[in-house]
Amino acid sequence: MKKIYSEFKSRQYDKCYDLFLLLNKKTYEQHLKALRKKYGKISRLVFTIDYQPITDYFGLRAGDEAIFAVSLALFQCFGGAYRIKYNEFVILNPGADYEKHLEKFNKIISNWHGVFAPYTKASVVYAEGDSQV
Repeated sequence: MKKIYSEFKSRQYDKCYDLFLLLNKKTYEQHLKALRKKYGKISRLVFTIDYQPITDYFGLRAGDEAIFAVSLALFQCFGGAYRIKYNEFVILNPGADYEKHLEKFNKIISNWHGVFAPYTKASVVYAEGDSQV
């Protein structure tokens, strides 16, 4: 965990949710604009995580733990992500081998266990092209 966090910090992401290893919406919009300018159409992988039942039942700290678990899985599989809404996470230009990374992500979250696991639902939508997120 320490290694992953120091690797993330070494990338000098100054516009992030430090606790969650996630880049924020403002950074997402800046990167999206730059990528559109450079490449035109952009591919995105969008994750929607329903952790509200955890927060409702166990409290905010437990909700933060759920977000952290998701962000850690995204970081391990894709090298980072953007948090654009409270429950929406995006990977920009996931690459041709995104299915391999997505499979790894799904394997990680399917192996979650403990009291919070039954309450955390992750759904993944692959948005190809330049659809608005």
